[in-house]
Amino acid sequence: MKKIFQLLCQVSNLLTNIMNFFAPFFALGLRIWIASIYFWSGWLKINSWGSTLTLFAYEYKVPVISPQFAAYLGTGSELIFSLLLLLGLGARLPAIALFCTNVVMVISYPILLTPEGACMVQEHYLWGLTFATLAFYGHGWISLDHLVQKKICKEYRY
Repeated sequence: MKKIFQLLCQVSNLLTNIMNFFAPFFALGLRIWIASIYFWSGWLKINSWGSTLTLFAYEYKVPVISPQFAAYLGTGSELIFSLLLLLGLGARLPAIALFCTNVVMVISYPILLTPEGACMVQEHYLWGLTFATLAFYGHGWISLDHLVQKKICKEYRY
């Protein structure tokens, strides 16, 4: 019986080591995927700025701030934080910022919270889960943060 448990422990340790090796590559894949979605969304807003302002004025219901400021803030956050996330720069801040942007998107676009918007809101849930995963688990060692902090900090945890 003891030999069976030892074998199970060895298999478990082997699988853990394999998963730990591939985890940074998985995080990089998540960063590339989600950053491209948000970057191209921001890029589209910049390239059709008149339509963007119209959408923020009449379609999106961003609370507290003016539609024009919301358009600038939303577009800027999509462009800047997606690039930082892609590069792995800023540790978990870009993931948290884009998570918050995603929450504001869901709150501000009323159709997402209706039965007709159920399919669209599922994407936002997936994106939010991706941002939360990156915020909690970090970028991994395939990031500029890892390189910068390795040179500057005595102790670095990613």
